[in-house]
Amino acid sequence: MTITRLLWRIAQVFDGLLQSVFLMMTEKEKQIALTVAQHPNISVAAIFLNANNKAIYSRVGASARKLNLQYVTEVRQFIGIEMA
Repeated sequence: MTITRLLWRIAQVFDGLLQSVFLMMTEKEKQIALTVAQHPNISVAAIFLNANNKAIYSRVGASARKLNLQYVTEVRQFIGIEMA
């Protein structure tokens, strides 16, 4: 399943709070958050996204602030819970 189809499916499935949270995020932030949630560590996610670790940490940090979270682990848990 491509990331675009996955994002479309998420938008269809979730309502209320999750939709408002994803509306606040850019497409790149959504893609990074989903990738970080699916991969065991930042290095693997960075390789998957063809980016360096620092860029991923920066984007995850920005997304975490939007979601009122503090750590990459919290972003992973939030996305994982909401996708289940």
